[in-house]
Amino acid sequence: MKISSILSLSILFVGFSFSANANADEHNLITVYK
Repeated sequence: MKISSILSLSILFVGFSFSANANADEHNLITVYK
């Protein structure tokens, strides 16, 4: 259970950083997620 939770959290973090790097407008991403 704990391992799967950590895995999903890390995948979410990696996906977010990847999209943030892919898109030049990081501020727009942050505003949308807020």
